[in-house]
Amino acid sequence: MRVTLRGLFFFLIFFYHLSVPSFSSIFSFNYYSFPFLLQIMTKKSLKQQGEMISDLGHIYTKRHFF
Repeated sequence: MRVTLRGLFFFLIFFYHLSVPSFSSIFSFNYYSFPFLLQIMTKKSLKQQGEMISDLGHIYTKRHFF
């Protein structure tokens, strides 16, 4: 299993949100990330995985920073 910078960024966000006590941020994180996480785990193409992770990153930045 290859580790990319996008993958590391995704898992940093994942563990950061697990440690945040705020219910609203945990709810929004779970609502947006778990369908993507399931699709990432079931896809076999590395290119498709990268696209899914980058889409999740765009959703994360739009929701939390803009």
